Amino acid sequence: FDSLKPWMSHFTLKGSYSLTADRGPYNISNSSAIINSLVTWRPDGADQETALGITELGNSELTYEKKHELSLTADMGFLNNRINMEVSWYRRNNYDLIGAITVQGVGGELDKFGNIADMKSGGFELSLSTKNIKLKDFEWNTTLNFSRNSNKILELYNGIQTGFTNSVWKEGYDSNTWYLVRWAGVDPADGMPMWYDKDGNLTKTYSTDDRVADKSATPIGFGGLINNLTYGNWSLSFQINYVIGGYSLPTYASRFIKDGYDITSGNQAVEVYYYRWTTPGEASRYPIASQKTTSSARYSTRFLYSKTNFNLSNLTLSYRLPKPVISKLKVEGATATLICDNLYLFTPGQSRKYNSYKTLSNGYPVTRTITLGLNVSF
Repeated sequence: FDSLKPWMSHFTLKGSYSLTADRGPYNISNSSAIINSLVTWRPDGADQETALGITELGNSELTYEKKHELSLTADMGFLNNRINMEVSWYRRNNYDLIGAITVQGVGGELDKFGNIADMKSGGFELSLSTKNIKLKDFEWNTTLNFSRNSNKILELYNGIQTGFTNSVWKEGYDSNTWYLVRWAGVDPADGMPMWYDKDGNLTKTYSTDDRVADKSATPIGFGGLINNLTYGNWSLSFQINYVIGGYSLPTYASRFIKDGYDITSGNQAVEVYYYRWTTPGEASRYPIASQKTTSSARYSTRFLYSKTNFNLSNLTLSYRLPKPVISKLKVEGATATLICDNLYLFTPGQSRKYNSYKTLSNGYPVTRTITLGLNVSF
């Protein structure tokens, strides 16, 4: 690489291939029948006796989850290492993934754990470090990283999709795909909630039979940005973490947005009152407020929120006392520091009028802390 100098300082390429296996979910251990001791029930306690009971039927074909993985990493430096970049890429094929599947019930169990899925996944990570400015009294350094992961289920046992209440494993889909009834909005004529059935037709009757695979919780990418600046005895650093894409189903959404039903069970979002349907022919964001259930608060894509967010997670400002002051104080060093955590979280679509992923993801605001410290060394 001598011909690439001086603009390329160094270049390293690494790679690996592996075949590994692990036990899978920690709570799955039914390769043999699971038998526990118990005490039988008898009308008279004196007649009770110990016994053995089958807690879970065995699956003699249960085996380890396996994966083949190929990974490559390139580490590069430019302009005398003022710019450093590392790029990592991987491709993984997973086999015999363990999950639950509905069976015929022979032996007394309707759901059984087994090796039911094959899946491929992959992704990359980019890390970039730069020395933007370097002067006698001023220096500015930046670190940026970005990661992306994706997956697709290739095959399921007998091609049967496996549901997990509000999510699903389905061939050809991401393993974090939501499985929900699709929300169709509010009927302007009477303010009643509407959904789409599984065939895409409008309906005012909510049914879990109309759930479809729609949208994924897996983000397009995520990462962080760190800046460090120093000027004389002053130093400033701040960190921004971000997530782009992916959808979340906050439990607080359906709990606090019930459109007037069961309002005594928890606080209700203010927009349910201010932006509810009131007039025939009026387009509205929220259904008519009613103390009778309209099923509008049941899980549907109505409560899917984009997870895209930018979080100013940390800001630190420091001042190191100059040497003349240090000598008068008869100490070796002293630094005053102001640390601010969770300063601001931004989510697209947030508004003072409506709740958003920012306010519904945790139910309570993220705690913002400000700390002032003095570090003195003797």
